[in-house]
Amino acid sequence: MTTLYPRQRVESVLQPLALTSAYRIILKPHLSSPLAAYPSKSRFCDGRTYAVLYGASDFATAFVEVVVRDRLMQSDRRIVPFGDIAARGWVEFALAGDEPLRMVDLRESGCLVLGAPTDAAHARNQTAGRALGRALYEQHSDIDGICYRSRLTGGDCLAIFDRALKHLKPMDTGQLEHLACTPTTWRLLRRKSKQPECAYRRNYDAPRWCVPLILRNPYRATGSGWEDQSSNERHTSMRTGSGV
Repeated sequence: MTTLYPRQRVESVLQPLALTSAYRIILKPHLSSPLAAYPSKSRFCDGRTYAVLYGASDFATAFVEVVVRDRLMQSDRRIVPFGDIAARGWVEFALAGDEPLRMVDLRESGCLVLGAPTDAAHARNQTAGRALGRALYEQHSDIDGICYRSRLTGGDCLAIFDRALKHLKPMDTGQLEHLACTPTTWRLLRRKSKQPECAYRRNYDAPRWCVPLILRNPYRATGSGWEDQSSNERHTSMRTGSGV
């Protein structure tokens, strides 16, 4: 078998990752097994013989990578339907032990050093990434996964091979819909940004990190979804329906 990526080049981009916290977004039925992964076509998996778990170092990137994707491209009305949020849950995970993951780092000049096409990590078309993932998985059994940058947010993303999932542990889980605040809550958050925790309704059990996420990012919580208010100031009314 021809080795597409020789060991010497792989070693140049292989980095230890002491993962203390990362996030993934999954469908609600999978919350009972929050770190499960199944063979399916994705950026670094061809869907045949192995599986890849994807995550991001920050929640906003995980949300955009899974829920938003390219739906806002060339769109005048920039809204994420609430149904797409309500169908999913979130998972925070980390390393289960002290042994770091061995990750191929493509975040800077990794593709150039490795000799891989830059499309593997950045293109909308995922053909090159699938070929790279398969080659690394099959030809270098000690590699746990790939670090790369989100093409949507620029945040750090993780593609962890199934053989390394035993080294991970879930830290917390929840329903993603709890992050889609009501219009009243949103107005209170904007007005009391110095103490946003005061704005939550009773029994609103969103995790702590959702408050700075909403305040930092341009996505506005509406009754029907999250709306990007930075690009279209005409959509100022807070919707109250169940869909777009």
